[in-house]
Amino acid sequence: MSFIIFIFSMLPIWYLAAYARPSGDDYGYSALTYAAWLETHSLAEVIKAAVETAKTSYIDWNGDWFTTFLFSLMPEVFKPYSFWVVPYIMTGAVILGTFVFMHEVCVRIMRLSHSNCLIFTSVIGACLQSSTGADSQPAL
Repeated sequence: MSFIIFIFSMLPIWYLAAYARPSGDDYGYSALTYAAWLETHSLAEVIKAAVETAKTSYIDWNGDWFTTFLFSLMPEVFKPYSFWVVPYIMTGAVILGTFVFMHEVCVRIMRLSHSNCLIFTSVIGACLQSSTGADSQPAL
């Protein structure tokens, strides 16, 4: 039941995904990959451009090369107005990752039932959802 409530609590976020648009850094990180896609329509060239973007960011700015690589492959590189898919991918990854972690802890280590695993996944998901809202303030 808790998992169903959690999924219903995600519906407004998934509904608003249709209005997601790239901004600031999204355009900067994807400039080379977008140009590579427009010029060649080759996935290999786009990957090369993403590697170059990550390399430049690593050397000139900071060390988060893998996330820079992923940022440079945003959906709008390949198709305009496709950024709406990002909230689905990100929330799905967080929910799946939380479920896998809780399955290991609850079912394999603590020998609890799968329903307990779903309950804990739902509670953690709800906590993550409420802590990342626009009105949340950083701790002082």
